[in-house]
Amino acid sequence: TQVEAVLDGVAEVSETVVYGVEVANTNGRAGMACIRLACAPEDFDFQTLLTHLRQVLPAYAVPLFLRLSAEMETTGTFKHKKAPLKEQAYDLERCSDPLYAWLPGSDRYVPLTRELQAAIAAGHYRY
Repeated sequence: TQVEAVLDGVAEVSETVVYGVEVANTNGRAGMACIRLACAPEDFDFQTLLTHLRQVLPAYAVPLFLRLSAEMETTGTFKHKKAPLKEQAYDLERCSDPLYAWLPGSDRYVPLTRELQAAIAAGHYRY
């Protein structure tokens, strides 16, 4: 996809899969990207990434959630397995990988905490 191509073009990103996830109290799906970094997560600049994505993608295409994964699960024909990623979405109870969210009005992705996840589910952030 276009979003995957843009993310794969970032030097610090090795591999990407983009998919839609449901967000409580909203219509449709929000974009989420699972990325494998080519650097340590602490060396990755999430603000620069978001700035880049907002410059080159339409607003609706910028992923609202990021998942950092050490490896991507693939099929026998080397296609990414999206179904498990969609099912786990941005649920910290179901996902052991680090998760990040782009909150409305923010200029960077922030680490997703249980409190933040609950606030998103309760509709405190309008997407």
